Amino acid sequence: MSQKKKLGLALGSGGPKGLIHVGVIKELLKNDIRIDFTAGTSVGAWVGAHYALFQDLELLEELTVGRRKEKFFALLDLTLKGGFIYGDKLHQVLKDWLKDLKFADTKIPFSCVATDLIAGQEKVFSSGEIVPAVQASMAIPSLFRPVNIKNKFYVDGGLIKSCLLILIIAKQRKVLTLRISLLSLGLLAVRSR
Repeated sequence: MSQKKKLGLALGSGGPKGLIHVGVIKELLKNDIRIDFTAGTSVGAWVGAHYALFQDLELLEELTVGRRKEKFFALLDLTLKGGFIYGDKLHQVLKDWLKDLKFADTKIPFSCVATDLIAGQEKVFSSGEIVPAVQASMAIPSLFRPVNIKNKFYVDGGLIKSCLLILIIAKQRKVLTLRISLLSLGLLAVRSR
């Protein structure tokens, strides 16, 4: 009996340019390519979480490139504390968009990656509250203050090689994974065994 392969979408970092992920999701869906689960790091974590929770591309486009994009770019509050941007605005914007939802509330499975600042290792979040995990994944060192989750400090998941995200997903399921990276300026498909 053959198992149907699933498409996992791994969305990498890239700051505001990472919003290209919205267009990629739109094109996949326009071509009837179903996304079975998402994972992300940095801005890819936010896009992946939003899609996994709401599957509403119109709202996602409006929030990132449409009339309400100013709110997205207002994430960089300039309240400096201890040399870091405090991150209160980022937290509030994520709360406004992603509510108090948990990973269990997603319509399709979602996970995101942050970096444990002390251990220097990636941490995959796939349970609990979504907002702190996504905020941790977006916390660029020297720009945002690290995010404290259960007495551990996390920063941007893109610090550890972005391709680890694909490997993590591939180990969990038999999938065809698509990695979008602005660094490689292209798409890379990786098939798990």
